[in-house]
Amino acid sequence: MKTETNRQTVTIEKTHPDFQALKWLSKAISKDATRHVLNFLNCEIDQFGTILLVATDGRRLHKLETDINMNYSNGSYAISVTGKNVLLVPKEDTGTFPNWRVVIPDFKAIPSDEMATASLVVDKQKLVSYVTAKLNEANSHGGAILFNDTFLSDALGSKTLFGTAGKQSWEASTSHMHPLKLTSGNLEAVIMPIRSDR
Repeated sequence: MKTETNRQTVTIEKTHPDFQALKWLSKAISKDATRHVLNFLNCEIDQFGTILLVATDGRRLHKLETDINMNYSNGSYAISVTGKNVLLVPKEDTGTFPNWRVVIPDFKAIPSDEMATASLVVDKQKLVSYVTAKLNEANSHGGAILFNDTFLSDALGSKTLFGTAGKQSWEASTSHMHPLKLTSGNLEAVIMPIRSDR
């Protein structure tokens, strides 16, 4: 396989519209040294030229669609976040990133009465307990819907997305013992459920 040589370090300044989203994206990167390929962002260009940046640790996934100039090249990037900028540094030979598309749930086969969906507006004071309550309120099928609090807080944008607006809107979809899918504009997050029978 030929190594790509046209990828360069990308610097995203604090003034860039996707600066906070990149900080949010970095929350899902794996810190497990045994899963080396998941220690980096995966960059893909779709058929429309949109850049898809994906991070996962195997239990959650964050995806950002962006128009950041990445020299239109697929590959792995290390991410370094400071208060002033985000650096995306190309990495070679990290291994093959898993097929992340199979993780994003497609709820078309699940009857609508078994789905829990909610439109959410969250802020710094109203995060995990509010969202869990809303999803369980919408869950007519019964059985508690549970997700890791840290993963849910990170996905909703704690310490990354709120900025000066102070609020973030999300569309949430799940079904008992299925992943939670959160979407907000060009952001998408998937969180695996906690088994309630343990």
